[in-house]
Amino acid sequence: MNLSPFPGSSLSPQKHRLSIALAGLALGLLLPFTLEAGLAEPDNLVYGTLQLDGQPVTATQTDIVIEARRTPDGPALATYRMGDERRLGSFYRLKIRLETAPPLTAPEASLAGDRLYLVARRGTEVLAQETLDVGSRGFITRRDLASSTHPDQDGNGLPDAWELLHFGHLANDPHADPDRDGHSTLEEFLAGTAPNDPQSVCRLEVQSSGAQTLVSFLARRAQGAGSENLVRRYTLEAAPRLSGPWTPVSGLAAIPGDNQVVTHPIPLDTLQVFYRVRVSLDPRTSEWGLTNH
Repeated sequence: MNLSPFPGSSLSPQKHRLSIALAGLALGLLLPFTLEAGLAEPDNLVYGTLQLDGQPVTATQTDIVIEARRTPDGPALATYRMGDERRLGSFYRLKIRLETAPPLTAPEASLAGDRLYLVARRGTEVLAQETLDVGSRGFITRRDLASSTHPDQDGNGLPDAWELLHFGHLANDPHADPDRDGHSTLEEFLAGTAPNDPQSVCRLEVQSSGAQTLVSFLARRAQGAGSENLVRRYTLEAAPRLSGPWTPVSGLAAIPGDNQVVTHPIPLDTLQVFYRVRVSLDPRTSEWGLTNH
C-alpha cells in the first residue's frame, strides 16, 4: 500500500473503518510512570478522496472543506479546502499536529491514540463524517471519505433512523449518556446496545472455570435501524500494560457478530495482561477498552 503524502492517480481507493475509544476497568498491578508535556512531534498526515452520492469530488469544487475535529461539531484542528494545493489534484490532505504527552501546549495538537472526527462540509452542511485514530509520530494514512448510505441530517454520527427509533427525534447529543451506564449514545449505537437501557451494555466478563480463568464477551449481530447491510465484527486484543502495545489475540480477530458468546482462556502462566475488544460496524468502528486480569 502506497502511503505517500503526495497521492497520484495510481493509488486505488481503500476501505477503512472508524473507531471510538472508551476507558474501561483495569485489574492487576499498574506500575507508576511519568510523562513530559509540551514536546512537539512530527505531524501525522491524512490524505484521501471524497465521494458524494457515488460521484467523486474534484479540485474544482472549492466550496467543499475537509476538517479534523475533536468532536463532530467542535472547532477544526486542521482544514483543507478542495483545490487549495494544485499538485494534490482531487485529493485532500490534513496535517495533524502531534505532541508527546498532556498537558498540550497547542490547542490544535493531539496525542498519539486520540480519536478525531474527519468532517467534509459545504458551508454548515455535513456531507460525510468518519472518525480517525491519531497515529504515532510521523504516521501517514489514507482515508477516503464518502457520503453515508444511512442518512444523518444533523451530522452527529447517529443515523437518523436509529435516533428516531430510540428517541423519537433528531439532534441528540452523541456524547450524552441518558441511561447513565457509562457509555455515550454514539458508543451505544456502534456497539449495538440500547441508549435508554442501563442493563444493555458492551462489556468483557472475567470468570473462573476450575483452575482456568476465562475472558468473554457477547458478539452482537448488526441488525435494525441504522445498521442495514452492515456487519459488526469483534477483535479481542491484549497488551502487557494499559498504554499498549495492543495486539489481536490469535484466532479472535474480525469475528462476525451473530449474538454468540466468545470465550478466551487466559494462559495460566500469565502474571499481568490487559484485554480490550475492538468492535467494527462497517464502515464504523467502536473500541471498548475493557481491560481485565
